[in-house]
Amino acid sequence: MTKVLWLAVGFMIVLGTPPAFADLVMQFSFDGATISVDGTTQTVTTSGGASTSGIVFTFGAFPPGSINISSGLVVSPTGTTGGFMLGGDFVGSNSPASPCCAFPTLKFDTFTMTNQSGATGTLTITVGDTGFTLSTGLSPTLTSSVTANGSNVTVGFTNFFDPTNAQFGGQSLFSGSMNLGAAEQTIVNTTPVSVGTTPFSLADVYTFTMANGDSLSAIITSNTVTTVPEPSTWLLLGANLAGLAGWRSLRPRRLAT
Repeated sequence: MTKVLWLAVGFMIVLGTPPAFADLVMQFSFDGATISVDGTTQTVTTSGGASTSGIVFTFGAFPPGSINISSGLVVSPTGTTGGFMLGGDFVGSNSPASPCCAFPTLKFDTFTMTNQSGATGTLTITVGDTGFTLSTGLSPTLTSSVTANGSNVTVGFTNFFDPTNAQFGGQSLFSGSMNLGAAEQTIVNTTPVSVGTTPFSLADVYTFTMANGDSLSAIITSNTVTTVPEPSTWLLLGANLAGLAGWRSLRPRRLAT
């Protein structure tokens, strides 16, 4: 049976000043059909019987280097009365050069998601970007943060780091899951990574499983690679502080009157 993904408003791509994309990609997959959105080429492709009918995307508007869904998204295979409704979500990256963040960062935010398919289902969202670089430093680490709340939603997530710079490639450094109720949940993980002088890629895979009528109220995620300064930087700082201390000790003392 042919699967169809349909989206709720009219299809539109808003073009403006070319944003700083390396190869930012966002994919939605449900019941064998997939929509893939490429920020570099600002194109949307489909597979598995998917359709782009009814989607609104904005490229590089806010924040810079982002793909935004501004009006909601319904993903539904043929034969059902509904699907997954998303609203106000975006994927953002500062690769190769965007004012978003100080360190290499891949972010994903979706503010609402509701299952209106009539049955329990799982929506998979994959996001990734290539071309990240890191300035000189010690002890590079990847910090992943996931914060979410909702009603009877199971959220699974896996993040990937690839020093060969392949899209959606590399080693899975961290994975986990949340069974959401009324209270907000947050998971943070930090893992050492090996960063050389060549670009690398970051990717995330999220799965959202919920019964008909259940909803995700919000999710905010980020992956950031950071370092600590080189020893020479600390030595220079230490020398400056020592010089300042010496200068203070040589100053003439004020006599009591």
